[in-house]
Parts: sequence; C-alpha cells; structure tokens
Amino acid sequence: MNRLAHFLIFLVLAGLPFVAQAQESPRTISVSAEGEVTLPPDMARLILGVTAEAKSGRDALDEAGRTMQAILDFVSAQGIEAGDVQTEAIRLNPRYGRNSNGQIDYRIIVGYSAETTIRLRLQDINIVGEVLAGAVEAGANRIDGVSFGLKDETGALDEARRLAVAEARRKAGFLADAAGVGLGPLLQLTEMGSPSYRMEIATMAMDMKADMAPVPVAPGEISFSASVSLVYQIAD
Repeated sequence: MNRLAHFLIFLVLAGLPFVAQAQESPRTISVSAEGEVTLPPDMARLILGVTAEAKSGRDALDEAGRTMQAILDFVSAQGIEAGDVQTEAIRLNPRYGRNSNGQIDYRIIVGYSAETTIRLRLQDINIVGEVLAGAVEAGANRIDGVSFGLKDETGALDEARRLAVAEARRKAGFLADAAGVGLGPLLQLTEMGSPSYRMEIATMAMDMKADMAPVPVAPGEISFSASVSLVYQIAD
C-alpha cells in the first residue's frame, strides 16, 4: 500500500469521532422572549440653573454665585440631604458686540455671561412642584431637566428578567407540544444585551416669574425590560 493510501485511511479514521459526535448532537428548541415591568416612579432628579450677565467676568460670577447660594439655602430648608445636591456645571462666557456692519465681532467684548447649575435628587416626588416654584422664587432662571426614576432599579430589572425567562419557557413548551415532541432539559440561557428602562423626561429653559404656585408635574410611569434566549433539548 503506498503512502497516499495510508494517508487517506488515516484521515478517514481520524474523522470518525467527529462524525459520530455530530450525529450525537441533541435536537434542540431555541426561543427568545422579553419581559417588561411598568412601575410608578418614587424619586425625581432636577437640574436647576442661574444665568447672570455683567460687564466684568467677576461681577457676572459673583451675581450667579449669590443667587445660587440663595437657591442652595432654600433647598437645604426643604430637608434635602447634602448628598442629594451636586454642582452640575459652572461656565463663564464673553458676550460679543457688533461691528459697524451689524455683524458679531469676536474682537469686541461687551460683557460676560456666567452660568451655574446644580443637580438635585428628590426622594419624595410629591414635592417636585414645590421645589421648582421655590427655587425660581429664590432666583433660579433655568430649569434644564426634570426626570423620574426608582430608588431600587435592581428589583424592577430582576422582575423583568424573571418575566422574560417565564415567557421563553412558555413559548418553548408551546412549540414542543405543537411539534408533538417532549421538552427536555434546559441547555443554555443567555441574557440578550443589557436590561433597560424608559424614563419620563421633561425639559424646560424659560424666563420664570416670582410668586409662582407649585408647578404641575406628571411623573407618569417607568418601564423596565429584559430579553433572554433559551435553548432546550428535545426529549426522546
């Protein structure tokens, strides 16, 4: 027997275990499903700001700082913890004049605009309207964001995962029954992507008036979702 024949026999014999393994691969049913939980929010986040203008940068910053301190004093008086208050941004920008043609000339500085913003976390969503109105009375002239969320998002996301697995299991059982086969053990469970949630958001940036009544706020609901993929063996 020549070398080529020996080599071909070796390839055939070496490939037999792989063929046998492929033939022994279990028949499977693959399904995917999504679970969703909708809950009312129990906390809120606000972004409040102050914009001040003056001839000099220092005067603009001083005015914005004094007003923001008044807002912080008001926030503290509402019982909001210091850990729930954070400075978001402090900005100082020049204000440019116009040339004889009426066009903005960046070589001409006529003053400065200072802006400072804070982020608040409110553990009680029932006071959102009062805090907004009170902050404006204290001097806030920007409301850059109002959003709602849950203090414990992990529990809601885990419930969405549980519902997703339950729905995938139901679908697998239905498909197996429709096909006239039995549903064997679970071979694989994969979470698809990352769990997510949709948050209600309202954004405002406008001139505010003092002596405001509490601002009407509609928190809405928050939806948490998760997706899974399951692979079951078909029972013999």
